[in-house]
Amino acid sequence: MYLSVVIPAYNEEKRIAATLEALAVGIPSQFYPYEVIVVNDGSGDRTAAEVTRLQRDMPNLSLINLEQNCGKGRAVAVGMLAAQGAYLLFMDADLSTPLTEVPRIMHWLESGWDLAIGSRALPQSVIEIHQPLFREWMGKIFNRLVRWLVIPGILDTQCGFKGFRREAAEVIFSHLATARFGFDVEVLLWARHWGFRVKEVPIRWRNAPYSRVSPLTDSWEMFWALVRLKRGFQRRVATYRGNLPLFELARK
Repeated sequence: MYLSVVIPAYNEEKRIAATLEALAVGIPSQFYPYEVIVVNDGSGDRTAAEVTRLQRDMPNLSLINLEQNCGKGRAVAVGMLAAQGAYLLFMDADLSTPLTEVPRIMHWLESGWDLAIGSRALPQSVIEIHQPLFREWMGKIFNRLVRWLVIPGILDTQCGFKGFRREAAEVIFSHLATARFGFDVEVLLWARHWGFRVKEVPIRWRNAPYSRVSPLTDSWEMFWALVRLKRGFQRRVATYRGNLPLFELARK
């Protein structure tokens, strides 16, 4: 398997079919064979039924059902650890980042970078449809806090379009503890801890009209997730005294 695409999905019955049908024709042929893994994160709607319906015509489509809603971070981790590809990409179900950007990510992975992460904040990035102003400012403030408190040097940690070489994905997601907001930051912390090379890649991006992010409650959750990461990451690292051998093993 060359490429695995992981899509976390929570109550996505209205758009998951269109996304999967777009994937069926939108993945460039140079990345075949590929698989698509949808992780249904305890949805209360017909998300799982829609994916199951499409599996009849898409033999490379898999569905993983989580019994209850665990959070996007946990859903992504489950999908990434189940994936079989040499290269792994997770993306949002709303296709905010169009499939034309897949080759941009794959170029850097195939060139030897361990992670290639989509970024909306680089000068070459193109925002086709902006978020509402308050959401855009919330995202900018969050990224400033990330750089100040936790992990400097990355302009956009939150874009839901990230690619990994298999060895990096196995090591990072086997240790991921953040189940909800902030999981992207922990992913990048583990990447830096083990010395994986991270490339921030400019992409095209368009805001999806429907978002579950609450500007008040979720902004506080994001902030406290950063505080917990800041306080707890080094303590957690200390519990993995065998981590360097694990990293070396993963690279063989």
